[in-house]
Amino acid sequence: MATTDLRSVLTAELFQGMVDSSIPYSTTEPIDFSDVIAGMFGGASGGAETWESLKDSAWAALKALSELGVDKAEDFDFQRYLPPPEDASFLAQSLGFILLLDQAPRRLCHGLDSRYTDAYFAVYALRLFRYLHEDPALPTELRPTSWTRWEAAVGAASFDYFIAARLSFNAVLAHNESTAKECLAFTEEARVLVEQRFGVRDPHRDEPDKRWDLYGFPKIIASAASAGGGSGLPKGPMGVVEGWFWLAWLVDVHYPILERYGRYPYRNGAMGRTSTVEEEAWVEKAAVFPQLPADVRDHMRMDAENGRWSPLGAEIKKTVSE
Repeated sequence: MATTDLRSVLTAELFQGMVDSSIPYSTTEPIDFSDVIAGMFGGASGGAETWESLKDSAWAALKALSELGVDKAEDFDFQRYLPPPEDASFLAQSLGFILLLDQAPRRLCHGLDSRYTDAYFAVYALRLFRYLHEDPALPTELRPTSWTRWEAAVGAASFDYFIAARLSFNAVLAHNESTAKECLAFTEEARVLVEQRFGVRDPHRDEPDKRWDLYGFPKIIASAASAGGGSGLPKGPMGVVEGWFWLAWLVDVHYPILERYGRYPYRNGAMGRTSTVEEEAWVEKAAVFPQLPADVRDHMRMDAENGRWSPLGAEIKKTVSE
């Protein structure tokens, strides 16, 4: 698809809407991080109405990007669709672009489309992250992953909001199977920032068995889904210190899986991959990850093995025609 077409779907309104629906909290007042955590696990979200109003626009943007090809991610000019880095709107716009690439597919891509989430859009999301966090052309003081930038911005956001926003960048690394150690380092930066700002120590530092538990991530999912709807999640009010330490632990427990297997075994079906016996045993013991139907997995595997992509939306068309 031509760049001019992309300009019509990668809009400032869409990016701002992604922020408003995904991080529906005051930019200046304290945030109850128990609400942030609950929202991540399907709890009530103040951004639900906003999401309903923009999900068609998000789908149109993903559809347009899906027609470029995953190989185009490396040279994609993200800045073309963003305001100048010095502009006050750059923070929200770049954050919204990240959310579109990393979070919107998790909400919209199901069945046959689900391969796009982590094998296609995640590649674009990581490339955008690298531009925003690492590119020499973007000075540190202008990077949206930096508290210095948020603190100095016109109408500066609170530290609470910065931490909630930075988690969205953190998610890109946690979701990508090739960035396990980078993710640990990025998480640690925020952990140290919180510790130094408030003069505290993250208690999870002294709980290695909990932090590096191979089944830590599925245990959290199981706890969130326990009787009562999220009854195993932290209860509010929960400030930024306790909230970030809990969220940092949630990110950290992804690492043992990647360290052991080099990939997330529960994704194999959706990535068109064949699981090893050990991976199948881990998924079975974890007992929280739903698997795609066999015919969908087979279709994805054939696509992956032959280097092709079924068009985004093919699953929807198939369902309608049946």
